[in-house]
Parts: sequence; structure tokens; C-alpha cells
Amino acid sequence: MTEDIREPRVDTYSTTEILNPPKQIYLMRNNDYYVRPMDMTWMLFGSAFHGIVEDQRGNLPPDYSVEHDNSFRVEIDTPAGKAYLTGRPDQYQESTKTLT
Repeated sequence: MTEDIREPRVDTYSTTEILNPPKQIYLMRNNDYYVRPMDMTWMLFGSAFHGIVEDQRGNLPPDYSVEHDNSFRVEIDTPAGKAYLTGRPDQYQESTKTLT
């Protein structure tokens, strides 16, 4: 499992991050905080699941692509200026235009 550490940018938000309330995003970006190890359990399970899916790339139909092959960055105009939304869908099937 590789650790994906990105330096936060003031104008860029991830699709996962925006699931949180704005105040929480602000506090997490601007303050050090403690994460209880037990709260990381679900993240560990999710990372393991993603690893299993990634290992199956060779068994998928040719029109499928998986997380590490996909990423997007969308520019959004806001009253405060431009902002960007980034993300990586888990899987994408070209023939049906389906994200999963």
C-alpha cells in the first residue's frame, strides 16, 4: 500500500473532502489535529479493497480503467474566484460511460 500525500492548496478541493462541512474542512486545513487509530480502521479496509481491485486490472475488459488510470480536475467559477475540484473514480467503463 502506498501513501498518497498531497500538499493542500487553498483553491483545490477533492471530491472526498467536500463530503465534510465547510467549517470542518477549514479547521482540518488550518489546525493540527489528532486522529484516533480506531477511526482509521475503515480507511485501512478501503485501501485494502482498492488494492484488490487494482490487482485485477488484467482481468477486466479492455474498455475498463481503474482508479490509478483515471483522474480529473475541474475548474469552477465562484464569487470568490476560481476553485478546482479533483478526484479519481474507482472504475470507469468507456462503452457505457459508467463510473463506479
